[in-house]
Amino acid sequence: MKILLIAGHGDGDCGATGNGYKEADLTREVATLLKAQLNGYADVEIADMTKNWYQYVCKKGGSLSVKGYDYALEIHFNAIKPEEKSDGATKGTEIYVTTAEKGTTVEQGIVNAISALGFKNRSVKRYNWGLINYIKKKGVSSALLEVCFIDDIDDMKLYKTKKSEIIKAIANGIINGFALEKKANELTEACNVLAAKGIINSPDYWAKGEGYSDSNTVLLVKKFASYVRGD
Repeated sequence: MKILLIAGHGDGDCGATGNGYKEADLTREVATLLKAQLNGYADVEIADMTKNWYQYVCKKGGSLSVKGYDYALEIHFNAIKPEEKSDGATKGTEIYVTTAEKGTTVEQGIVNAISALGFKNRSVKRYNWGLINYIKKKGVSSALLEVCFIDDIDDMKLYKTKKSEIIKAIANGIINGFALEKKANELTEACNVLAAKGIINSPDYWAKGEGYSDSNTVLLVKKFASYVRGD
C-alpha cells in the first residue's frame, strides 16, 4: 500500500497559532513522525514540505500528482478561539472526508484512537475541503485530520505530554483500518541470517537500525549477511 502524507500550511503561511505554537511547524512534525511510525507497514511518502499544497493547488492552479497512491492524509491543527486559561477540558480531535468517500473505517479508527488518550472525540465529518476533494476526484481516498486545537491550553498540554502516543494512535488507525501487516525489511532479514549462524544475539535489537550505530554499521550488517549467505 502507498500512502501520501501532506503537512498543512507552510511556504509563508504559518496557519493557526496558539500557546506558542505555529500550525505549519506542528503539521510537519506530525507528518515526519507518522511516516517513521508507518514504515514497514506501507510505502509512505511526505509531499514536499516547502509547499503550501492547498494554496498551490486550489488557489494557484498547480497540480499534485497522486498517481499510484492508495490513500492521502492531510494534517492540520484546529483553532476556534484563543483560550486565556485552562478550563480542564479539551476541545478535541476530528477528521474530514469528502462527500464522495464511501467508507470511513480508517478515519473512525484514527479519531477513536486519539480520543482514547484524553481528547474529546468530535467524530468523522464530511466536507469537500479543497485539497482532499481534489485528491478524491483523482480517484484516491483522502482525509483531513485536525489533530487537536492549537489555541486550547488543555489540548496542547496533552499533545506535548502524549505526542508519541498520539502519533502511534494515528498510525494504528491507519494500520488497523487497512489491515496492514508489517513486512520484514532488508535489515531485519540480514540480522536473522546472522543470528541463525550464531554470529549475533538479539536480532530484533540489531534490526531496529537506530540507537546503537550509524548507517555504516547497518550497511556492514547487510553486507556480512550477504557474505554468509554466499551471495
